[in-house]
Amino acid sequence: MIDEDVAALLGLLARYDREAGRPALAAEEYARTLADFERLLGPDHPATLISQSNLAEAYQAAGRLDHALPLFERTLADSERILGPDHPATLGSRSNLATNYQAAGRTAEALRLLERTLADFERLLGPDHSDTVTSRNNLATVYIDAGRPDEAVALAERTVHDLERIFGPDYPDTLTSRSNLAQAYFSAGRLDVAITLHKQTLAARERVLGLYHPDTLSSRENLALILRSSPSQGERRPRWKPSWWRKR
Repeated sequence: MIDEDVAALLGLLARYDREAGRPALAAEEYARTLADFERLLGPDHPATLISQSNLAEAYQAAGRLDHALPLFERTLADSERILGPDHPATLGSRSNLATNYQAAGRTAEALRLLERTLADFERLLGPDHSDTVTSRNNLATVYIDAGRPDEAVALAERTVHDLERIFGPDYPDTLTSRSNLAQAYFSAGRLDVAITLHKQTLAARERVLGLYHPDTLSSRENLALILRSSPSQGERRPRWKPSWWRKR
C-alpha cells in the first residue's frame, strides 16, 4: 500500500523528469501521484490541488492541451471553492488557465482572466510585487494577439521599467519583458524600434545566458522572423514566440 511519503517521492520524480525535458513521462508519474493523493488525502487537500496543477502543466508541456485545459479549469474551480478567490494559489491557477486559453486560441477568455488577475495582484500585493509584474507581462502578450497594440506597449514598457529598477537590466525576467516589449512595438507598427530592441535583447541573452539557452534561441528566432517580414508590403506578420511566466 502506497503511503503519503511514497506518493510525495513519486511527485518529486515527476518534477525531475519534467525539468529534464521528459514531460510525457512526468505526466504519467503525476497522474499516479494525483490518484494516490486523492485516495490518501481526499480531493480537497492542498497537496492534491498542487498535484492536479502539476499534472496539468505536464500535459501542457507534452503538447496534450486537450488534457491540460480541463485540469486547469478544475484546479481553478477547486482553488476558488476551497481556498477563496484571493488566495495566492487561486490567483496562480487563474493565470495558468489564462495562458493555456491563449495557447488554445481562446484569446477573449484569456484576456478576461488576466485582466482580473492583474487587478487582484495590484490590490493584494501592490504594483511592485514580482507576481504583479509577472501578471502585467502576461497580459501584455495577450493584448498583442487581441489586436490591441497600444495597450500592449503601455503595459510592456511599464514592466521593463519596473524590472530594470527592481532587479537590474540583465536579470533573466527583465530580458524576457524586453523581448515582449519588442514584439509589442512591432505589433504597433514601430518596426525600427522593435528590431533594435530585439538585437539588444539577443546580445544580452547571449552574454548572460549563453549561445544555446532556450531563451537565446527563441530571441534569435524572433529577430529573424521580424527581419524577414515586410508589413509595408502587406505580408503576413510572423508567428512570434511570446515569453510567459507562470506562477506555480
